[in-house]
Amino acid sequence: MNNKSLTTKDLEYILCSCRSIARLEKHDVNEQQIKQMLYQLGVYAYRQYHKVGLPADLKHPLLSAPKKVWDKTSHSFVDERELVAV
Repeated sequence: MNNKSLTTKDLEYILCSCRSIARLEKHDVNEQQIKQMLYQLGVYAYRQYHKVGLPADLKHPLLSAPKKVWDKTSHSFVDERELVAV
């Protein structure tokens, strides 16, 4: 069984982000900022497809890279390595 796929919620997020980025482009937002948003969207789609969550550092999007996890005590996303250390 193949457990690799995007959920409906993932697809809705991707489509919404694409529309938002297109609107920003029409309003003359800096090209570098748009490239950064497109890169982040690509990293999100790639990692969600493989069900590994968001990377702790967007500069290291490999599937084996540490991911962000929700910390209930601080009510924010943290690097999964930080939770192990506690």
